[in-house]
Amino acid sequence: MTENQKLKMELLKEFAISDEPKSIEVCREMYKFMVEDEAPTPSIPTNGKHPKDGVYYICDDEKKTIAPYKATLTPPEDAMGVLLVQGERSIIIALRDCNDGEETTLTKQKDPSNLKGNYIDTCIDAVADWNGQKNTKHLKAVGLSDNISLSDGWYIPSMGEMLFIFTHRKEVNAALEKASGQPIADDWYWTSTEYSATFAWGLYLSNGIMNHSTKATYTLRVRPVSAFIS
Repeated sequence: MTENQKLKMELLKEFAISDEPKSIEVCREMYKFMVEDEAPTPSIPTNGKHPKDGVYYICDDEKKTIAPYKATLTPPEDAMGVLLVQGERSIIIALRDCNDGEETTLTKQKDPSNLKGNYIDTCIDAVADWNGQKNTKHLKAVGLSDNISLSDGWYIPSMGEMLFIFTHRKEVNAALEKASGQPIADDWYWTSTEYSATFAWGLYLSNGIMNHSTKATYTLRVRPVSAFIS
């Protein structure tokens, strides 16, 4: 029984033992009070349909069902993250940062291959980068920091993906906190968008400032994300 239900139960007891007259209308209002907001959280199997714009909880079950954040009194116990949807864009945000929220280097070394095709050295192109999965695969080949643990299917967001989260951060954080997750901090976060063999782009989630820092020596936060397949 939830705390809300316990409180309502005590009020029901007081109502029952009260000597005041109880009309049918009063009883109906009491019933409405007792049951409102206690309906089961709506659960939506994806069934190949892209959900409407909004913020959802996504469950770690076979169907990867989702539950609308605003209509959810108690987040699902098997919630694996917060799903953000806007138009054709969507992304699953992990409930917590890597490394218990502590800052970490991105890699163990600079990219020894120095393959220029992997790098984006202008802001306008970095913002347009939505290839977090591909970027992270390359960073793993370079050698991710031991502090960055990524489960199967999870990756470090690109600059475009991180900015997508930034623009919806208020509602995303509300959903994370409701699920006892870790809000995205007013701090610097790594993206998987690399600037050069030595540098990668970071985003300051307090005000959206972009900058590039040395991957193997500078320390920023990391928030894993995952792709949503409807």
